[in-house]
Amino acid sequence: MFSRRPSLKTLVIVAFGLGIAMPVDPVLAQRADVRLISERGGLPGVFSRIFRGGNDRRIIRRAPERRVIRRAPERRVIRRSTQRAAPRRAAAPIKKVAPPTFKNFNAPAMTSVDFAALRVIRPERPNLVASGLFLGLLPRLESYELKTEPEVGEALTAFYASRPQSLWLDGLTPNRNARAALALLASAEDDGLRAADYALGIPVPGGEPVIAQSLAIPITASGDRKPQMPKLTPSPETTGAIDSERSRDSARDLAVRFEMALSARLLRYGRDIAIGRLDANALSGFHDLPRQSFDGVALLNAVADGETPATAARRLAPKDPAYARLLTELADLRSQSSQLPRIEGRVLWKVGANDPRFADFLTIVEATAPSTLLDEYRDVLIAHRGETYTPELVSLVKALQENAGLKADGVIGPRTISGLVPVSPAEKIEKIELALERLRWLPRELGERRVFINQPEYVARYYENGVEDTQMAVVVGTKTNQTNFFYDEIETVVFRPYWGLPRSIIVNEYLAKLRADPGYFDRRGYEVVKGGRQVSSSAVNWWASPSKLNIGVRQKPGPKNALGELKILFPNRHNIYMHDTPTKHLFARSTRAYSHGCVRLSDPRLMAAKILGTDTSNIVSRLGSATNGERQAVSGNIPVYLGYFTAWPDREGRVNVFDDVYGRDAHLLKSLDKVSGSRTI
Repeated sequence: MFSRRPSLKTLVIVAFGLGIAMPVDPVLAQRADVRLISERGGLPGVFSRIFRGGNDRRIIRRAPERRVIRRAPERRVIRRSTQRAAPRRAAAPIKKVAPPTFKNFNAPAMTSVDFAALRVIRPERPNLVASGLFLGLLPRLESYELKTEPEVGEALTAFYASRPQSLWLDGLTPNRNARAALALLASAEDDGLRAADYALGIPVPGGEPVIAQSLAIPITASGDRKPQMPKLTPSPETTGAIDSERSRDSARDLAVRFEMALSARLLRYGRDIAIGRLDANALSGFHDLPRQSFDGVALLNAVADGETPATAARRLAPKDPAYARLLTELADLRSQSSQLPRIEGRVLWKVGANDPRFADFLTIVEATAPSTLLDEYRDVLIAHRGETYTPELVSLVKALQENAGLKADGVIGPRTISGLVPVSPAEKIEKIELALERLRWLPRELGERRVFINQPEYVARYYENGVEDTQMAVVVGTKTNQTNFFYDEIETVVFRPYWGLPRSIIVNEYLAKLRADPGYFDRRGYEVVKGGRQVSSSAVNWWASPSKLNIGVRQKPGPKNALGELKILFPNRHNIYMHDTPTKHLFARSTRAYSHGCVRLSDPRLMAAKILGTDTSNIVSRLGSATNGERQAVSGNIPVYLGYFTAWPDREGRVNVFDDVYGRDAHLLKSLDKVSGSRTI
């Protein structure tokens, strides 16, 4: 094999390469520049047990400095991006983007009406006698201070300046119109308002019964209310500092003050019916609703032209059928509220159960169940009234459960009680009154074709020709990221959309992760844009102050995209829109407040089809052929309302109530109390 005798070093190298064990003398091993180590401390892998000798089994390996292979540090760094990472700097504090909050509502102050312009009006010749009698009273307003809302005061003086005639007096005596107006104001609760806000003390100075006697007759409120006698008590608004010793002059003073005060109260009532008692935007940053218009002069002109006060005022109310249905439910509940019992405590009644509360349950059923069911089961209900759940009543209970959307198993437990008697009549009345107030914040006519989302109900409805056409479940914002209360107009449907992350999400949810791992967005498939060009996530200085992070981030279309297959846009400053979602399982839950504020649709294809005036098969076809981010404009005007109503009628007309998921009811009630307090003058 060898032409000459090989050296020991050569033999060692050959043996090393072939993995042949051989005995080696320690001295020779040192001469061969190898090290002997016992097998007990053996080496891993291929080096183990290569060279052995006698009983002292040994191995040979190269000197450690020749064996150890150290990788250069720069070769061990794993680059997550081809771009050079931004140098790490001292991290600025992460100041999170704060969501809107409730505001400390303060009721607008009442202001004194300026009657100066009325005191100098002169009668016109064609109507010299009629206007002259009334105009003779106007100078007596000089010492009269009437406080009311600024817009009410402006409408009051504008009307009488243009039509200097009395609406409520025949001479010095209140007329039929006055009694009708007083009856309307006394019945304000029929409209979900507070009668005390419109109360008008009847002018009765000491020793002066002229006007008092003329008003001492029954006045009838709307509906079936019994006639009410007006309170014959003096009012600071109508009496002021009248000298009761000057009987004739006092009557004139009282008459003109009564005229102005009653007109001011009717204007307040009309204003509240038309646009609500307060400005919703003063409640919280979650409300974004333009104040609706109110023409007070037109209201008084309508009365002057012969309309009754009730007709003229109630014509200003919202026109949507839901408003009328809520009013009907309110009237029904007021007649029941003092009669219906409460079901206290937890119940679980099966056939044969005996419980005194069961009789109360049947009383509630008889008072609140749909008339169609009552007609069918009335005889059974009458025959089996009592404290025992008899077999004959099971079919009625199942029918009630099915009608309420519950499992029709005939077992009466907490869900059945909640579904059939969701709240006490008093609580339901309160929710309906708040729903009526909120409806007044919206346009008087909502539109024949529209989308209406009720957040506490977690439902979106599409209306065609003013009639509900489609309903679907939705997911709305969490309590921290609440969906705003506003309305806008739908403009575009986007297929295979990108998701542009709002700045609040980048800062609040991702910034800490990005500081620990700057390449996070790159690996997750997000695109980062800075200065108009796409950059690597790792190239951004995430340690800078959040206010200086002028970047855009978007998620590419795909099965994991947060917006799913499509989104429906109605551009607004809250960056809220409707969209699909990959998290379909949330729609099966009864409480669905999980989003960052946008509205997730359970059937986005159907909603898109309705909005685009097509069918779902065309939407599916479009999704198959669309490029990323492809848009289609919506034709026609389709408003979308993102409302907040804890009482709302369904398609069959049943008024249902819902949990106040965002806690807005209590805040609105407290604010309305402040409004009423400011009106006590």
